[in-house]
Amino acid sequence: MILSLVAVFATGAQAANLVVNGDFEAESYSGAVQLSSLSGWNINGVGNVAGLQAGYLGAATQMIDLSGYYDGTAGSGINQTVTTTASSKYAVNFDVYTPYGGTVTFKLNNNVVATGLSSGSYSYEFSGTGADNIDFISDYGITTHLDNVSVQAVPEPISMFTLGAGALALVRRRRNAK
Repeated sequence: MILSLVAVFATGAQAANLVVNGDFEAESYSGAVQLSSLSGWNINGVGNVAGLQAGYLGAATQMIDLSGYYDGTAGSGINQTVTTTASSKYAVNFDVYTPYGGTVTFKLNNNVVATGLSSGSYSYEFSGTGADNIDFISDYGITTHLDNVSVQAVPEPISMFTLGAGALALVRRRRNAK
């Protein structure tokens, strides 16, 4: 039971997603729909972004096509500013699907973190500034899909140590009480 509590607390520290609509389920799409707005996000670049009814990422959930689905426009994408705590550690996680040679660029606070991203799951850690902008841009090609975007706090090692030490103390106390 104690170990279950430790697992709940350990995962709970990371569970809060700071991104609004990171799973792109806030609106319903029928097929592929060119978007002029997207809940929680700004559409940037040339503005050619599509919402897709079902994704290719192993789940029957919606996703976004940064390339506009039909014409492969480079430079289109989405961004969102998330509220963080200055100097605290965070991880941004997301899935990309690019079956036809397209690639995606990920920017953090207008700085390129990664470019040429093809199909896969990605995670990048950063130190919060208080307000951090995440930006996803289609580099090239049709079908540059994005899904499951999250920004979560990364627990400090000392916090995990303290949590583990506390759990150990409870286990010892329980054993001594028997």
